[in-house]
Amino acid sequence: SEAPDAEATHIGTNQAARYPVHFHRAGFNEKLGRVTECVVNSSPGWGYVNHSSNAVMEDNIAYGVYGSSFITEAGDEHGVFKANMAIATRGVGRSDVRDWKQRERDGDWGFQGNGFWILGFYVDVVDNIVNGSSNFAYALTKKTIDDVTGVIEDDKEVNHSNVPIKTFVGNIAYGNSGGVIGILSGTRKRGNDLKHETFTNTLAYANHGANNGELFSWWYPYNITMKNTTIVGDIHNPKYTGIGSQTKLRKTNLINTKIEGLRVGLVLPIYQGKNTIRDGYF
Repeated sequence: SEAPDAEATHIGTNQAARYPVHFHRAGFNEKLGRVTECVVNSSPGWGYVNHSSNAVMEDNIAYGVYGSSFITEAGDEHGVFKANMAIATRGVGRSDVRDWKQRERDGDWGFQGNGFWILGFYVDVVDNIVNGSSNFAYALTKKTIDDVTGVIEDDKEVNHSNVPIKTFVGNIAYGNSGGVIGILSGTRKRGNDLKHETFTNTLAYANHGANNGELFSWWYPYNITMKNTTIVGDIHNPKYTGIGSQTKLRKTNLINTKIEGLRVGLVLPIYQGKNTIRDGYF
C-alpha cells in the first residue's frame, strides 16, 4: 500500500548519540561485541564509541574525526582497544567552547580532539597509535554520565573512582599538537587495598605540549606507576616539559624513564607520601 504522507519536523546536524560505530548500553554479561579492521573517515562527532557495553575494538583506523576517535563514554564500560590508530583527530579546547562548563555538566565530554577519550577505566588499552591530534593523544578522566555509580568487577559493583585503568601497555603517540597523556585523577585508596594504575612501555616522540607545555599532564594523581616510558623531543631545539603536574602528586612512581630533547624533563613536586624516581635517563 502507499505510504502515508509525512514531513520531518526537524533536520539537525551532529545530533548526540549518532556515531559511525556505537555500542549503546548493550550490557556486560552477554558475548563481546567485536569490531576489527574497519575505517572511520571524517566523522563530524566521535568515532568508535563504547557506551555502557562490553566491546573489543582491534586493528581499526580513525581518520579526521572531530571530538575524539575512540571512546568509553559513561564510566562503567568493559572491553579492549588494541592495535588501533587514530589519525588527525580534531577538536576545540575549553577556552574556545561557549558554556563549556554547562556542556560538561550535561555529560558532553570529549570535544577537545583526543585520539582516545577514556571515561570508563575498566578496559585494556594496548598497542595503539595516535598521530596528529589537536589535544592529548590519550585523555583519561574519572567522570560519569547516565547516573553511573560503579563498575562491575568480579561480580561486584565497585565505585568508578576506585577502579584503576585495567591495562595501558605499549601505546604510542607521535606528532600530536596538544600533549601525550592527560590524567584527571589517579586511583584512590580502597580500604587497606592500594590499587595502582600502571602505564607500561609508552613511547612518545615529536609531540607538542599543552597545558603549560606539558606532554604528560596530571591532576591530583594518586597511586600511579609509569614503567619504561620514553619521551623524545627535539634535541636541537628543546621545548615543553616531558612529565609535569598541574597540582599535587601522591605516591607516584616513575621507573626506567627516558626523557630527552625537552626544555624540562620532569616536574615532580613533593606533597604527601613517597614519590619515587628510579633508573631514569634525563
